[in-house]
Amino acid sequence: MDILALRETPFATFAADGVKTLLLLRDVPALLEARKLGLPRTRVNLGNVHHGPMRRQVSTSVFLNAEEIAELKNLHAEGWDIEARGVPSERPVTFTEMVERFGKG
Repeated sequence: MDILALRETPFATFAADGVKTLLLLRDVPALLEARKLGLPRTRVNLGNVHHGPMRRQVSTSVFLNAEEIAELKNLHAEGWDIEARGVPSERPVTFTEMVERFGKG
C-alpha cells in the first residue's frame, strides 16, 4: 500500500500499468483536483460524505451540496460512472437516483 499526496500521485502510470488501483479521496473537491492532475475517467464510488451545511442526503451515507451535485453532473456528462454506497454489501445508488433524491431535498 502506498499513501501519496494528491499532487504526487502518478495517475498516468497507474492507468497504464493494468493493475486495479483503489484511490481514496476525502471529498468531491479532492476528486475534482485529482481529475485536474490527470486522473482518467473512471468509476467513482461515493462512500461516506458527511452531513454539513446546505447538504442533502442522497444515500444512506452520502450528503451533497448543490455545488457538488453540479460538479458531479459535469463528470457524469463526460462519461464518469458515479454511484454511492457505504459498504460493498449495499445496493449502489446510481447517480441519476442521487440527483432525483437531491431534488426532493
